[in-house]
Amino acid sequence: MRKKRALSPRVTHVLTGIGISLTSFLLVLGVFLAAITIVKLIRAYIESRFDAVIETAQHATNSIPLNEELSVGVQGIFEEGDMPERLESLEGISDLTFASFSDLFSSDAALDKKNTTMHRDSDATAFLFRPNTEWNERQVVGDESSSIHSQSCIQSVCLETKGTVLVKDGGIISLPQFSESDGSVYSVSADVIGDVWVVGIVRAVLPDAVAQERGRYAGYVYYYDGKQFTPIFENGGRAFVSEFLGTWGFGGISEDFLAVYGGYEGKGFRIRGGSSKFRISDLSWLFGVRIMQGGITPGIIRVGSGVATTWYMFNKERASRPRPIFLKLFQNGTEEIVGEADLLGTAPQQFSYLTLTKEVGLPNSYSLAVYAELKGGNSSSWLFHDKGFQIPSGPVIIQSNNLNNYENAEVPHILRIDFREFSAGDASIALEVKNTTDGEWELIKDRSEGLWFKNSHGTELYWKATITPGNNPYHTPFLGILDLDYEVKRLNY
Repeated sequence: MRKKRALSPRVTHVLTGIGISLTSFLLVLGVFLAAITIVKLIRAYIESRFDAVIETAQHATNSIPLNEELSVGVQGIFEEGDMPERLESLEGISDLTFASFSDLFSSDAALDKKNTTMHRDSDATAFLFRPNTEWNERQVVGDESSSIHSQSCIQSVCLETKGTVLVKDGGIISLPQFSESDGSVYSVSADVIGDVWVVGIVRAVLPDAVAQERGRYAGYVYYYDGKQFTPIFENGGRAFVSEFLGTWGFGGISEDFLAVYGGYEGKGFRIRGGSSKFRISDLSWLFGVRIMQGGITPGIIRVGSGVATTWYMFNKERASRPRPIFLKLFQNGTEEIVGEADLLGTAPQQFSYLTLTKEVGLPNSYSLAVYAELKGGNSSSWLFHDKGFQIPSGPVIIQSNNLNNYENAEVPHILRIDFREFSAGDASIALEVKNTTDGEWELIKDRSEGLWFKNSHGTELYWKATITPGNNPYHTPFLGILDLDYEVKRLNY
């Protein structure tokens, strides 16, 4: 009988190490598997509790009366009839996707042209009533435009701009300079406002400062009393920095005047309170690219007083522009300018150039003397009467095409719909929406809060404004830039 050979100490040592390692591995594996099991149990518990919460929330949602606050999933107050039909679950609400649309009214591409009956001003890019004007031709006496380019005189002291310098009684005036980033002078303008001059200066921004200043041209405005310049704006009179070169123009009275920068994209400010204490309103939104026609030298006339004040603007220069400018800025019986209207479209002929002056003897009427030229060079003189606006005999409509571009998506919710530029005048305006072609229009009661559609399954989106006019012929609604925020629910088919 063969005896078993004893293992050497070395082999015994190796086998003992392997056994210990295998035991450790099995122990770690067991702990890992136990941990996974525990995690699964915890997850199952949480999911069961979550399902219970959802079920409770759904039950609570379905049991809330329609006139009470809904605080589970969506915060808000639903009035009777406003609750969406398809409020099936909190998951249905959380699946909504935000969407937004804005119409600048620069074209009628998004509008239902068949059903839209209100006038759209393509220059002002806004809806308003059509201007009501009267033009009476009269005999031309000399070059009536010469008064537009005369010196700006107070009593016997006159200022005159010659290129980029300002001249008083034959001597050049040193212009103020505030910022070290200011470069050379590009243009100088001066107009008499009350008993002082208002001077506008446009300087280049030095190349090293263009990025920081965010523009290449800096516009400044000063009062000038014949001896010294007083800045109207802070920062030494600087009103703005622009990418576009332009020229200042001023018009009004000492207590209330406009300063307009006639660049490719314009700037505008209303300055009230006199030369000692004044307040400034930024009206640059009125002087967009279409209004400025590539850049002008603004001429401005103020007519009327108080809440009945009206402003008119034209281009002083015979520039090679597409056409001249004849713009009306109106207040709608308020203290502020609320809108604008193109009056050139009411002219009896296609003018290539025109200038405006107040009609002598009619200082407080909405009448102006117009000197105009045709493309062939023939000149004409007109007495222009502003009769306000053509008041429609009944309601007029602005209506959109379908605005929802999401495919396979329902539109259950309007978040907000409003006009960015808005004045009702003395008209009443009803804003309505619908989400199907043949559906009923639903009235927006609060433009900042929107509404839930009664039929949440609709996959389209339309808006409509119904404007019922008032009786004042000098008031008009002014509706510019519509903003519409809404939510869509994607469908899985």
